[in-house]
Amino acid sequence: MDVPRLGRSNRTTVTRVAAGQWPLAAIALVAGLAACSGEQGVLTVSLDPYPKITNAATVPITGVVTRMPVKASRIIVNATAGTTTKVDTADGTGHFGVTIPLTANGSTQISLSAADETGATSEAVAITIQQDNQAPTITQSTPADVADNVPLNTSSVQLILSEKVIFSTAGGFRFTRQGVPVPGSLSVSADSLTFTFTPSGALSPNAIYGVGFTGGADAAGNALTSSRCFITTLTGATRSNTFTDPPATEKYDLFGTSFPASIALPDLVAARFARDGSLFSAIFQFGGVRTFSNTANDRAGVLLDLDVDQDSLTGFITIKDSLLKGSANPPSGYNGFDTLSSGIKAEYLIDLEPDPGHGDSAEVVRYSGYAAGSITGLFVPGVCGTFMGFALPWSAFGSEDGNVNVLAVGINGTSTDLYIDPMPTKGHLALSLAAASPPAPGPYLTAARTGVPYVRRPRVRAPLLPIR
Repeated sequence: MDVPRLGRSNRTTVTRVAAGQWPLAAIALVAGLAACSGEQGVLTVSLDPYPKITNAATVPITGVVTRMPVKASRIIVNATAGTTTKVDTADGTGHFGVTIPLTANGSTQISLSAADETGATSEAVAITIQQDNQAPTITQSTPADVADNVPLNTSSVQLILSEKVIFSTAGGFRFTRQGVPVPGSLSVSADSLTFTFTPSGALSPNAIYGVGFTGGADAAGNALTSSRCFITTLTGATRSNTFTDPPATEKYDLFGTSFPASIALPDLVAARFARDGSLFSAIFQFGGVRTFSNTANDRAGVLLDLDVDQDSLTGFITIKDSLLKGSANPPSGYNGFDTLSSGIKAEYLIDLEPDPGHGDSAEVVRYSGYAAGSITGLFVPGVCGTFMGFALPWSAFGSEDGNVNVLAVGINGTSTDLYIDPMPTKGHLALSLAAASPPAPGPYLTAARTGVPYVRRPRVRAPLLPIR
């Protein structure tokens, strides 16, 4: 269609266009009108992966904001969780990060949105994070925790957990004696809460067993650290002896510092010994709960002096002699030199005190001179409540007739003090174990260290203690 000419002052240009098309000028006009109405563009918030459940008190939320159409602008991100709002300015590539506090042991709903200086906004992004800082625990155990005199024919050991646990590749259920796994089979309930272990054979007499887990944690990452233990009966042992120490006042303050309240008295109250096949086992009981630790105040420590050749009093001076001679209150009639029987051939000390120099292990020591000896083996004893014990191969000691004289001394100490509680009952164990010469390592003796000098950790008042 032709357009009639108009006067010069009113002349304009109209572009002929095909039906259904808009001229570029018209598109620009519409865009301009849109700009005037506040439609500056659209922001989109994208989040990086974040934990749906965690044991942390706060959680970092990161992500990126994109703008369409693309335009350089200052973008502000707001993250709101309840009454808390965290704000961050995105960097030049749109990346942002905020740290949100979580509701303890509950759910936290977080809403994130973005806006820029031109008025462009995003839709809100809502997420929910569960916080859980409560570790899974053992709620029930069979036999009961710290049960004593558990029968040897106990058919199964069972633990029930408070929640489902995820185990690492090397983790799982463990039933051990002195750190050594006991053979058997394991079944797990459909809800993954009940673990039932069936030993392949009867349990050993006079033994401390530990049951628990390794490498386990719940979905939030809280580690499963709780464990259980129990002690079996003497019944069934080939030979056995039981000693008791009545609750008297014969606790010796080796350095005369009057037993500060920060440290528990050694209070060794009972000991029982047994032969289990070729193993020599002992269980000691304290007046209170103990730990196998070189730093705890209530530590489990026993010096067990063994004379396995039972000869006269002409042998080496041993640890018990040194301790009691240095005591401010030695036993009545004790001259500081006589031993129960200290043979040159085979006088041993089992030092049930953690030694950081040997990986917190207990030690088997053979006397080699006046108040001196060498380490013949290392092992980790069992500790269960007020009980502490071990099983060692008799071949680690050797004997002329398979029998032994014993004296037990309970110990506890700090870096400057050492307190002892010798059991007044001492005597002969007729174990009739096979003789072994020379001594050799065996089950539960984890490392043979023949020839390594035996060194008692020095203390401030160490001159009163001849053994180093």
